[in-house]
Amino acid sequence: TSCLVAAILAISGISLGERLSFEARPGLEVILVVDVSNSMLATDVAPSRLERARTMARSLVAARPALAWGLVAARGHATLLVPPTDDSAAMDEALDFATPDAVTSPGTRLGSGIRAAIAAPQAARRIIVLLSDGDDLSANTGAVAAEARALDSPIFALGFGGATPVPVSDAAGQA
Repeated sequence: TSCLVAAILAISGISLGERLSFEARPGLEVILVVDVSNSMLATDVAPSRLERARTMARSLVAARPALAWGLVAARGHATLLVPPTDDSAAMDEALDFATPDAVTSPGTRLGSGIRAAIAAPQAARRIIVLLSDGDDLSANTGAVAAEARALDSPIFALGFGGATPVPVSDAAGQA
């Protein structure tokens, strides 16, 4: 499976190494879909899954600040926090708001995040990067991924979390 992922990344212009990097292409937009569900608050990876995802998002934007970047926060539903922009400072600031409080609907429905990324205003070819622990409670994620594929918007998923299951707490920290 890891060979397949590496091959897909190589073909898409993404390279792995000390940092994940997108090849700069004119007219390319990247929408980051950040899972802000309560399971992302788990601290099995320090300081938390969510903070690791936001750090990775910041690294991606910093690596290619000239690209148009957008941000979606996904939980039970999703919200577009930043439409595609080349303002990397706006993206950095918006990532501070990518928390469970950004979306009021509980649960995890990653398909809603992908759909919000598809629906965002689009002026160019779009890549969707999903940052999640993969704890998806919806049944429609595959169908939404097929919609993205039909629109020539590939999805790359970056996973966060440890190998051992951890209890999921509510927003008050109660398991």
